[in-house]
Amino acid sequence: MSDWRKRRHELLERLKDLPAVSSPSTASPEEQLHLALLAAEQDKREPPTPLKRIRGAALTLDDFPPLSTLSSSGSFSRVELVRPSSALTGDEGSRMDRLYVMKTLDRRWAFRMKAQQSPQHELAILRLGRSKDASSRIPRLIASFLSPTSFHIVISHASGGDLWTLLEKVNEDLVVGEERGLSEDWVRGWMAQLLDAVGWLHGKGWAHRDIKPQNLLLDASGHLQLTDFGSAAPLSPNASSIARKSCRALVGTPDYIAPEVLRHAEKVFQEAEEEEEDGAFGAGPSKVAGKDEERAYGAEVDVWSSGVVLYELLYGKVPFFAEEISDTYEHIVQWQSHLTFPTTDSVSSAAGEAMRCMLVDPSSRPSFAKLKSLSWFAKVDWGKLRETTPVYVPPPAPSGLPSSPSFVRSQAISASSIDFSSFFSSPGLSILRPSPSTADGARQQEREYWEAREWGGLLTLPDASEFDATAPNRTTGNAPVAAPEHASSRQFQPRSTSPFETPARPLSRLQHLQRGTTRSVTHGTPGSSGRLRRMISDIDAWREMQEHAWSVGMSARKGQPQSQEAAAVQAKQLTANGRTAGGARSDFKENEGVLGGLEKRQKDVVQQLEDIDRKYGRLFALAEQVGKKL
Repeated sequence: MSDWRKRRHELLERLKDLPAVSSPSTASPEEQLHLALLAAEQDKREPPTPLKRIRGAALTLDDFPPLSTLSSSGSFSRVELVRPSSALTGDEGSRMDRLYVMKTLDRRWAFRMKAQQSPQHELAILRLGRSKDASSRIPRLIASFLSPTSFHIVISHASGGDLWTLLEKVNEDLVVGEERGLSEDWVRGWMAQLLDAVGWLHGKGWAHRDIKPQNLLLDASGHLQLTDFGSAAPLSPNASSIARKSCRALVGTPDYIAPEVLRHAEKVFQEAEEEEEDGAFGAGPSKVAGKDEERAYGAEVDVWSSGVVLYELLYGKVPFFAEEISDTYEHIVQWQSHLTFPTTDSVSSAAGEAMRCMLVDPSSRPSFAKLKSLSWFAKVDWGKLRETTPVYVPPPAPSGLPSSPSFVRSQAISASSIDFSSFFSSPGLSILRPSPSTADGARQQEREYWEAREWGGLLTLPDASEFDATAPNRTTGNAPVAAPEHASSRQFQPRSTSPFETPARPLSRLQHLQRGTTRSVTHGTPGSSGRLRRMISDIDAWREMQEHAWSVGMSARKGQPQSQEAAAVQAKQLTANGRTAGGARSDFKENEGVLGGLEKRQKDVVQQLEDIDRKYGRLFALAEQVGKKL
């Protein structure tokens, strides 16, 4: 019997001894536990004995020691490869039988960004994945829980990596302008499974809104899984519409966003600015609150994003890429003038037809059911998608990962390094400022947000048998060598100069994909492949897209059509001045208002070092190699 079985039993038994928690009579034991733990976190008094025992048995960050960092967004979020600790398995020797992925979000940041990313939505969809009809279309939910400063979701590990990494690897030896796509046979199989997964998601009443290669995973057998549902939005009943209340901020990743999403963002910013000028914004009910249930756009935004992914996988590049985010924005909005299809023998006319029918106006995009009838999918057996062996099967995972300082994690994401005031000070992000005019009102909203009563709470307990030594290993792939399990391993390590310190998706597994001879690589910008990329973080790219939508929206509102060049210049100025602009009104609201009046902080030195490392990591590695030779 695993230690988790005992702890789970303790949690459920001690719940019976607690005073009644203010929750619906239909609340599940998990929701009751969630509310009890959250209330105890906010109550500074000595907890009663039953609650002490519940807190001692509850899941914590230490139950999932880190093996490597798969991705991170500064101090806001991170995704890690983790293993169950001996406190769950009860057996030090068998703790590495299975691997998981843990997503961690800073709670204060997540609350501020709730219009753009919703952990409640992500958890709701992952819970749907526990049903039989999910059929491995999405990762399996293992657990979810709150820690004092963060929210954590643990899911199954897809050991085959993601399609972005695969595409990067096949382009590793190429110069800019010679981007190479993946095998059409591979792509056809993945697209069939993507259409199947998104069709299932729509059937469950959700639109994804952030489909991109990074969110398309491969399991050990090569089957595709759709992941990352933080941007998802519920679809209106009996329709495929997304209500305005779910579209208050620009959602998605710049290169993959549908044009109607950008157009709607412009409209939202216009309305928000009008309300602010009238003195209503942030001071009470919105004048457009009555429009919350109106349609913003539809589930067909996922068809557009899937078409962009298809284009990128076949050609090795996205169709609307530009170094400047503002230019990418205009290319998408004016897609009829910028969408071109390279001439190549490696892409069939049938594949071209599939792309052309997906990258069109919303009203002309076919449903996923109609897409399945395209000639390109003629040989696909839709009834046995996950029963047949895929054309591409990932190579076996490496037998071990080197022990290094990267096998550490800070006890919590440090929200103290988040400069909320400066981040939200630019006009394009003012719409994300919470509406209460007092700090008490904001704190109350935040408490209610994390209670998540509408979603049945945020606690998900692992199955009783999840960590049993005799349980079938549902996470395939060989297990890496574990780092020592010590409390000191939680200390934060600011820098990573070795390419082996955070082997998120070990590229050695993809060595077989290299073709041709090695040659000098000329990059438009530094990176791991010859594909063009921007030297900005995902969060900065998203912010620039927001700011450009604001700029275009304000220009349209004033009745002064703005040229693409003028809009780009204004967006760049907003980006450059974003941390200092905002005026007295923004400063007053931030200093007096939300979250206890957070003070502006200087940029963290550690983050600066990480930025330098990200930009010049390849140069550092080259210098190190030269030094060894000397």
